[in-house]
Amino acid sequence: MKLKLAVILPLLAIGILAPATEFRIEPENFQDRPETGDPKDGWRLWRDGALLGKAGMLSVGGAKLASGEPNEILGEFTVKKGTYYIWARVVNFGEKWRTMDLSINGTKVGTVGDRNLKKDEKKGSLGWQKIRKPVELDGATKFVLTAGPKGMPRIDSIIISDDKDFNPSKKTFEELAEIEEIEAD
Repeated sequence: MKLKLAVILPLLAIGILAPATEFRIEPENFQDRPETGDPKDGWRLWRDGALLGKAGMLSVGGAKLASGEPNEILGEFTVKKGTYYIWARVVNFGEKWRTMDLSINGTKVGTVGDRNLKKDEKKGSLGWQKIRKPVELDGATKFVLTAGPKGMPRIDSIIISDDKDFNPSKKTFEELAEIEEIEAD
């Protein structure tokens, strides 16, 4: 036992066997989320009993989309330096038009939202979608969600993890709710 600890403790100290780190970002905490205003334009809160945070966000489009102006919300967060894999919990209707782009520090990293329904997936169900490529983050990080041209995507939560094998679909709702939430700067 002492030999195992003598080997494991130094490896933990230098980060070789460091435990994986996950953080949860709730889009309802993005800074420029409209508190009031035209409920037919921009982004608004969306409430459902199955959400991880207090609410989710729903892009309702309206005049912004009609004018060609991007329908986006911005969240600024401080994240410790590292390579992260990003997951978004979104509603999927299987119709492929309720989508949103996720950009980090000015670079689009992926699109989430409607996609083909899986065999046993029901229309309108919440599910996790992974951004394909990992991203390098260091300190102040700007997350921007931009609704697709027809609007109406819904997002509940974003999880970033430094573990390439992390999969929130394999976690219970309670385990996901326990993941440390990063507050907006």
